[in-house]
Amino acid sequence: MKPRSGAVPGLVRSRVAAVLVLAAVLAACGNTASAGDAAVIGSARITTDDLAATVAEVQEALGTTPGAPDEGLVVDILQREIITELVAQSAQREGISLTQGQIDAKRAETAAGVGGEDQLELAFLNSNVPPSQLDEQIALSIEVEALGEKLAPGGPVEQQQGAVYAYVVALSEELDVLVSPRFGTWSNVELRIGPLPTDLATSGQPDEVLGELPVPQG
Repeated sequence: MKPRSGAVPGLVRSRVAAVLVLAAVLAACGNTASAGDAAVIGSARITTDDLAATVAEVQEALGTTPGAPDEGLVVDILQREIITELVAQSAQREGISLTQGQIDAKRAETAAGVGGEDQLELAFLNSNVPPSQLDEQIALSIEVEALGEKLAPGGPVEQQQGAVYAYVVALSEELDVLVSPRFGTWSNVELRIGPLPTDLATSGQPDEVLGELPVPQG
C-alpha cells in the first residue's frame, strides 16, 4: 500500500534532514567561485549539496550519525572527488572512454580478489567511498591504467604512474582548480587540500566558516 501523501518514513526523513543540515553548514559563506560550490574543476563543479549528500551516505553506511560534524571526512571526500574529476578529464583529453561492461568486468575481478562484493564494498567504505560511488572509483582505476599505458607505452608501472601524476598535475594547474576556502587550499603539485587560507586561519574565522565542523588538526 502506498504511503499517504506527505507521509515520509522516519529513516528517510532523518536522512534528508541530516543532508539539509550539513549542506547548510557547508554553504555557510561565499567562496571564490559561486555560492554553493565546494570546488570548481574547469567547467565541472562539485556542489556543497552533493558533497553533503555523499558525506551523509558514508556516515550512515559506517554507522555514525549522518550530519554529525566531521571536517576531516568532508575534506577527504572532497579531495577524492576533485582527483576523480581531474583523472576523468585527463582520460577524455587522451581519447580514453569506458563502457559499463568494462567497469562491470573490472569490478567483478576486483571483488573476486578480496573475497566477494560485500568485502569490496567494505574495503571502499573504509576509504570513505560510499557504495553508490564504487563504479566511479573502479572507472578511475581503469582510466589511470589506460593513461599510464598511453603516456608511457610499455614502461614499468612506476614510470606509467609517474607520467599520469605529472599529466594530472599539469591539468590541475591549467584549469586553476578552485576550492572553497572554508575547506582549505588546493595544491596543484600535491593534488591535495592543504591548510585553510592564511586570512582565515589567523583571523579567528574558521569556526564561523565551518559552522559546527571542527577545524582540521595537524
